[in-house]
Amino acid sequence: MVKELKKIIFETKFKLPAIQSPGTHKWVGLDDAEAFENNLMSSARRTYLEQYLKKPIEYKINKQMLRCDYDLEEIGDKPVDLYLGCSHTFGSGHYKENTWPYLVSKYTGNIEVNLGVPGGDIEASYMRLLQFVRRLNVANVFHLQPPYYRYGYRTDNTHSTWIVWDDEKEMKDFYGQDYVWNNYLTDGAREYNYMKYLNLIRYECEKLNIPLYHSNIKNIEEEDTDYLLKENKAIANDMIASSADVLNDFVHEHWGSILKIRSTDDLRKGHGNGMDDLVIPESDPRIRLVGRYETDVKKLYIIPKVLKAWCGAQQINYSSLIQELKDRFKGKAMKIRLTKGTSTKMPLAHVLCIDCSEVDLEEDAET
Repeated sequence: MVKELKKIIFETKFKLPAIQSPGTHKWVGLDDAEAFENNLMSSARRTYLEQYLKKPIEYKINKQMLRCDYDLEEIGDKPVDLYLGCSHTFGSGHYKENTWPYLVSKYTGNIEVNLGVPGGDIEASYMRLLQFVRRLNVANVFHLQPPYYRYGYRTDNTHSTWIVWDDEKEMKDFYGQDYVWNNYLTDGAREYNYMKYLNLIRYECEKLNIPLYHSNIKNIEEEDTDYLLKENKAIANDMIASSADVLNDFVHEHWGSILKIRSTDDLRKGHGNGMDDLVIPESDPRIRLVGRYETDVKKLYIIPKVLKAWCGAQQINYSSLIQELKDRFKGKAMKIRLTKGTSTKMPLAHVLCIDCSEVDLEEDAET
């Protein structure tokens, strides 16, 4: 029984998308040549990506199929930090020196052992931990939990991952529709799956008296992201020159959802008729309200949640963009009523205020 269990644990292999063997590789997973070439066709994205033309990313994979510059046999008894997770931990699309495991180990002073699996699920994190936690002198375990709706399965001694929205048909063909629905898609199923493996990871670390640091990528706060990636300059380089273009792109795509109106600061006449602070909007938003643009003072107010989601879809580093908007356009977080000056009364909303006196949003949007 023990022999068979050890065989499953230690002989299970993990697929690295587009990588079949140890060595130095140029592409992995979603970071592939086709996606890179397509992104270069966008003028806004090309500015961020030109550095990778000059200095391409290299993925150095060791004999254990880990993103490490050394084989684990070379470590000996030196203290190491283990890093569990998916592509966010592996560092897909990032230089090695910009990955969060590299930066954290630089802080702890221990050797970094990156166990991240691109596209991996939480069971992959647990299996990776079992494979290496007793082979090395582990000082800390850091776990950036993979996204929900990923489930592990084994075929031919290889661990693979179902990503529900991509593989739902294949899952139903394999397991049957009722089984997939009851075990993977119903409310609470994903939480149970993750809770199960989180507790197993916690148990292993407690049993071996190893500190465990865990973060759920779904709930990670912006300031935590800034801490983990504070030295990540992969996208931030040359951002100053292009932040205006990014801002223009966002406004153009949401032009019909932004309230255009003059500032109401100096328009109260004191007539006492209830109409003193009302201003006729120059353009009412359609469908939804994502921001406010005061045409006379050139102030743009954007709901951060909308901007962040848009940046994610455009593969733009949100934290770096916000910093550049603060530096160049006096951007600041505040609370205002987006419908101030109209007959619609809405509660205060968290917004990002941007001084657009250097950017002619109206002219660009109309051309």
